[in-house]
Amino acid sequence: VKGSGIIVQDETNVGVGTTLADGTNLFVAKINDDLVGIATVRVGLGTTGTFVGLENPVSTTLFFRNVGTGDTHSFKTNYSVITGDIRRNLVTVSTAGTHGLSSPHNIFVNVNPQNTGIVTLTYNDFNRRMIVNPVGFATAGVNTTTNAITINSHGFKTGDKVIHTSELSSVGLTSDRVYYVVRVDDNVIKLSDDQRTFKWASNGRKLMTVPFDENPYSALAAWFKTDEGVEVYGAIEKKLK
Repeated sequence: VKGSGIIVQDETNVGVGTTLADGTNLFVAKINDDLVGIATVRVGLGTTGTFVGLENPVSTTLFFRNVGTGDTHSFKTNYSVITGDIRRNLVTVSTAGTHGLSSPHNIFVNVNPQNTGIVTLTYNDFNRRMIVNPVGFATAGVNTTTNAITINSHGFKTGDKVIHTSELSSVGLTSDRVYYVVRVDDNVIKLSDDQRTFKWASNGRKLMTVPFDENPYSALAAWFKTDEGVEVYGAIEKKLK
């Protein structure tokens, strides 16, 4: 809501008014293509033809008591925006002879790709992520001893992000959770909660996290140059003397 000073009140609580502040989140109750009502909760048409709250039938739409002091009032949608990358490839075509083309000639090109395939896209609403070519695996492929998952020709590489979904997840896994792939071989992977984490062996306290695409030894050497790393290195050096 843009503007200020608009006074509204719930139809079920006549006499109590509320001033809508700028940026207040509201819900629309569509009456027709040119008229809407507003509510502070999600509403829908009830059995009597009036708008009622979806979670609390006592709730309903609001109505204005006055227009307030603002000069301009407006609504702005807050839809979840799905973004993507669009790329254009520019190619140079060589001809056997002088082509004789110049601007503004129009050219129609028929492209016959040599490599074709089917790409499956799904949307994970919980994480608001687009999933490309989902890969499934059976419970029989899960080794609870080695924490490995067998998926023939899985095509993953270490560091890939995946979302695990299941009506009944295997022990240790949570549905709709993001994991990192640790590739064992072409047919076997493991899943990690986060990227490579270094911990102290004595107390298990987290030391640092290193992305899979970064050399862990280089990252550890860089950490020892930090204030905390210098202090730790000094304590280790004392113990070794």
